[in-house]
Amino acid sequence: MKRCALIITDDLNLREWLGHHVTMQWPKMMLEYSRVVNAPMYLDRMQVTRYQLIIVQLGFKKAAELTIGIFLMRILKLDVHPEIVIVSNDPKAMRSAQSTALGAATFLAASEVSSSSILERFGGIAQRQLERSEKARDGAPDIPGYTICEPLVGTYNATIYRAYDDRAGRDVALKICELVTNNKGFEHHLMLRQEYETLRKLGGEYVAQAYEYGEKDNYAYMALEYFPRGTIKDVFAVSGRRASRVSHLRRVAESLRAIHEAGFLHLDLKPNNVMIRADGAPVLIDFGISKRIVAARYQEGASYSMGSPYFMSPEQMRGESLDVRSDIYSFGALWFRIFTGDVPYPGRSFEEIRLASNDLAAPRMGEALEHYQPIVDKTLAGNRDLRFSTAQELIDSIDYQFGSATGVHRLPYFEERRNNGRHDDATGMHHQERRRSGEERIQDLAVP
Repeated sequence: MKRCALIITDDLNLREWLGHHVTMQWPKMMLEYSRVVNAPMYLDRMQVTRYQLIIVQLGFKKAAELTIGIFLMRILKLDVHPEIVIVSNDPKAMRSAQSTALGAATFLAASEVSSSSILERFGGIAQRQLERSEKARDGAPDIPGYTICEPLVGTYNATIYRAYDDRAGRDVALKICELVTNNKGFEHHLMLRQEYETLRKLGGEYVAQAYEYGEKDNYAYMALEYFPRGTIKDVFAVSGRRASRVSHLRRVAESLRAIHEAGFLHLDLKPNNVMIRADGAPVLIDFGISKRIVAARYQEGASYSMGSPYFMSPEQMRGESLDVRSDIYSFGALWFRIFTGDVPYPGRSFEEIRLASNDLAAPRMGEALEHYQPIVDKTLAGNRDLRFSTAQELIDSIDYQFGSATGVHRLPYFEERRNNGRHDDATGMHHQERRRSGEERIQDLAVP
């Protein structure tokens, strides 16, 4: 897993200065930057797991700064969390913040910022990180057959370690959650078991390989394929225009097609859940909230609090029935993020994001990326009837628009469908009959 630091500030000079000193202390550290108003999308409980260090400039006066403070307090409660450095030019507000849960962060007055002071703080952080890693490894649960090497990420429901499988002789990602008697703990346990069973059903070509699930003492664990190259976001950390992004994203679309044909929806597609294998192939992980297609069609009023709102379809946010077009919307948000470095609908609150994504007009990628806009238009439509109806239609459109990048050239999906319809009429099988046949096949696959 690549090391990454996030610097949040509206001061461009301070941003560059801090980034320079981060790389002096950690030469291989990747850097990401955010303005204060956009910071919540980086501090989402699942997105934050990629960071080892977060540096933020706060005055604790603006609404956006107070929102960031709330996010940071939640992060500091995680069992495994990044080091947080807060730079503030308001001594009174800084003292007040230190009396809260933010007291676990490192505070630095803006008036005291200098090369010597920041390097001294960074040196202390590096030492603490080393000690914490050793402590976490030594204090990790004893799982038979596995040697814990280091903690990777901590989430609200589990901790993931890099471990060595003593029997198979390979590195694995070991996801461990505590078996507790309260309802939330029981829910996390069920999610882990469901994720394992779903991954096993889907196989290992387009999704992470799940090797083993077990329970020992007060813990449930799952051994997964380990991805040293990190996420698709790590591979394309700098936004821009590259043909290889298209081919990687096409493979993600193929993964969606495969899980849909197997009768499942992913429902949590986002950059952190697309991992890159050693051969460069993207695969999907984190099926804890996935659903069978047939069941999702008939759900009403389901909670939408799980998953990342920046990549979630409007109907999923509203708790409505779901189908494959919900995943296609998430793909569009992923496409937008990988090319632009931003999310389609940034906002400070869940409600703002929900209302923005319900707009029928798809967001614009900008003039420099206009060539990639057609995919956004047909995936991020607020009305699901205006999106691609299947992952195969999405793949066909990618091949038609960007055949030089994917190596596959074809007619637009709607022309192929029209041509196929003529062929079907000649053979006596109409398009509607073909569609019903396909739905029946999906339902057969989705039967438990």
